[in-house]
Amino acid sequence: MDKNQREKAFLLFFSVVFLIYVLIHLPLYFQAKALIHGNEWLEKYFLPLFLILSSAYFIGRMGKKVFPEFLSRFFIHIGSFWLGAILYFYLLMLAVFILKSFLYYIDNQLYQSLKNDEGMSLMISVGIVAVTLLAGYLNARFLNIQEYEIKIDKKPQGLDCLTIAVASDIHAGQINGKDFLSRMVKKINCLHPDLVLIAGDLVDEDVDVVEKRNMGEVFREISAPWGIFAISGNHEYIGNAQRAFNYFEQYGIRFLRDENILLQNSIYLTGREDRDKFRFTGEKRMEAEALANGLDKNLPLIILDHQPADIQAIEKAGFDVCISGHTHHGQLWPLNLITKSVFLISRGYRKIGKTHFIVSNGAGTWGPPVRIGNRPEILKITLRFN
Repeated sequence: MDKNQREKAFLLFFSVVFLIYVLIHLPLYFQAKALIHGNEWLEKYFLPLFLILSSAYFIGRMGKKVFPEFLSRFFIHIGSFWLGAILYFYLLMLAVFILKSFLYYIDNQLYQSLKNDEGMSLMISVGIVAVTLLAGYLNARFLNIQEYEIKIDKKPQGLDCLTIAVASDIHAGQINGKDFLSRMVKKINCLHPDLVLIAGDLVDEDVDVVEKRNMGEVFREISAPWGIFAISGNHEYIGNAQRAFNYFEQYGIRFLRDENILLQNSIYLTGREDRDKFRFTGEKRMEAEALANGLDKNLPLIILDHQPADIQAIEKAGFDVCISGHTHHGQLWPLNLITKSVFLISRGYRKIGKTHFIVSNGAGTWGPPVRIGNRPEILKITLRFN
């Protein structure tokens, strides 16, 4: 896929996303407009406020080369919180509709009371959404350590166990900046890992911000005798993937792109390209079976695959452990119901055949810097060999 084709594909993708974004806002606008009818002060300022909130994310993203950095970052933060607010305003609209429908048939007097006090209903809804987002923001700031112990029926010479720290979906950029990365690295070092793995989406599309703030230098502080290895995620390809790979490899992170590496003559580590590589570049990634060909199956085989969508092929190829991320387990409840329906494993551990699958919630956030219904996490995986 040449540059012009990529630009056309991106423009089409952006246009569809923008159209959906506008259509999502229309019911919110008309519903809120109806609720504030008769309040002169709210009616006066409602439209400009709504336009600022609904367009803030795009203003920040598109204006980063025009605005000072602090202003671009301000708009992106406001817009990111608004993305989360949209979801919970819709849920409240649904809840109020159900409640009113129920009261209409059960208690018409109470129904009329609620109907006549819609301005207060709007203020209560705004308060509920604000508190929900604040709680989710605080939850997203504190990384959890999720531990797994896996026994593998293979015995590499001279190796009884291996401690691996895994960070997935870091999304370094405007939202998850250098402070977040420093806290994450401290958490990783507290685990005293032999090996550190990054299971995709290290950057949040915007490599410019990462480079400008020199976020890569934080990773120099990681202590891991066996090294730091990473794979691509879909967000690397949404942005400038090769530029991201080149940048982070300066700081000791080795990207495995459809390739295998033998660690300490004991364990094979396979890094798989993200499945969305084809959508953005026109180039297909290697199949799991092709990656496993030629490997010594008497040694443990670990594969990193960002999206947990090729589980049967990985099990069939004979890998012992597969580590993924991508799902965020929905990030915002009840979106986890969607990820659970789309992916066989939305989060956590499952053994299928002889392969141990682990899917991480992710360390960072995408869009709203908020997590509701799940925790951001670093994985500590202890492999024990029999």
